[in-house]
Amino acid sequence: LDQLADKLSEDRVRRVILPMILGETGQVHRDDEQYCMDLGLIRLEQTGMEIANDIYREIIPRELTESRQYDFLSRFQPRWLSDDGSIDAVVMLGMFQEFWRENSAIWASHIAGYQEAAPHLVTQAFLQRVVNGQGSILREYALGRGRTDLMLLWPYQAENAPDGARQEQKIVIELKIYRTERQLERVLAQGLGQTAAYARACGTTEAHLLLFDRTGGAGAAGAAGMGGADGPIDPEDLPPAIPPQRHEHEGVAITVWRM
Repeated sequence: LDQLADKLSEDRVRRVILPMILGETGQVHRDDEQYCMDLGLIRLEQTGMEIANDIYREIIPRELTESRQYDFLSRFQPRWLSDDGSIDAVVMLGMFQEFWRENSAIWASHIAGYQEAAPHLVTQAFLQRVVNGQGSILREYALGRGRTDLMLLWPYQAENAPDGARQEQKIVIELKIYRTERQLERVLAQGLGQTAAYARACGTTEAHLLLFDRTGGAGAAGAAGMGGADGPIDPEDLPPAIPPQRHEHEGVAITVWRM
């Protein structure tokens, strides 16, 4: 773990880990894969290459965004907490949507070699601020998955719980990217099916699908290069945020966010 930051900056490690974070299929050199396996970073499963263990699934995204983590600690107050101690996921993700639109270019500039994965890494950094030692995040990402699956686990004490038992809230968050407007409809359809399946597998009805615009158009601040490393974008320079939309897919209610 002490050498992880140095290893992640190596080209032959980045060429393997970056497509894993993105969930994409790519032409990964066998020698690079073997090198990462020898380091213990990845392993070969029946479904293909994946991050070796849960510890690395958590540590790798945190290591890549460590230089900016303090921003989340100082910027966000937990306004997403409801009176009963549970998380209001709509408030939480609304705050993140606003932050992403104004600051994505800043964060991407601080993720050397992994800028393409900024949506995935910044989302996980934000959720790490949300749990802040009280909850946990389960992460699923690997080569060829086509998305990143996250589940936020949040224990809380509900006043009406029988015998004062603690409750555990499960919030499923699926991340997908579209790079052209023509892809959007297909990516949305795929994402709804994948999110519904993941929510059912996790046994929760709280499901959210985040669609990141990487087209380079007016609505894609991070991809278009608006703003920069020196400061956030003025909200008045951005097009209006697209409100979250509620979808029903195979009996699962899913809130879709355009980022």
